[in-house]
Amino acid sequence: GSHDTPRIRSLLAGDRERVRLAIAILLTYVGAPCIYYGDEVGLGEVDSFEARQCMAWEQAAWDAGLRSYCQSLIRLRRTSPVLIEGGFQVLSVEENVLAYLRDTDDAQMIVVGNRGPGVRPAGPLPVAHGGIPDGMEFRELFSGQCATVVNGCLPLPAVPAGVQIWCSS
Repeated sequence: GSHDTPRIRSLLAGDRERVRLAIAILLTYVGAPCIYYGDEVGLGEVDSFEARQCMAWEQAAWDAGLRSYCQSLIRLRRTSPVLIEGGFQVLSVEENVLAYLRDTDDAQMIVVGNRGPGVRPAGPLPVAHGGIPDGMEFRELFSGQCATVVNGCLPLPAVPAGVQIWCSS
């Protein structure tokens, strides 16, 4: 984001889960992330010039849940070797769904994002081509749900609009 572009919340018509998805991809993808001030608290806009509005310092006007979500992902970005120096590989591209791997020799993280209007049904996500062996266990960052790689696939639960981040145990 910048003062020359509409805010992410406006681009996504206020869709909270897709805003969270965009932020999760920004903070788990390779490169140096940058969040335009106010996007972390859901600052919105009425027209293109409103992207230049001053920061709303009244915390009552903030989306506290979004801010907390951003803080947790920023903390993860700053402390996870996988995100600091890890590799990157696309695992799967489906209609409206992208899954990618961030990894080091000691840890793996799988990010599964769904931008679509529907739910990606529960089912296997192929991971063997990412060097992930059968028997490896993963825990989803937000739900705490666990899954184990079987026959080269991570059995994913349904993925609604938004993101799931799976970390190796």
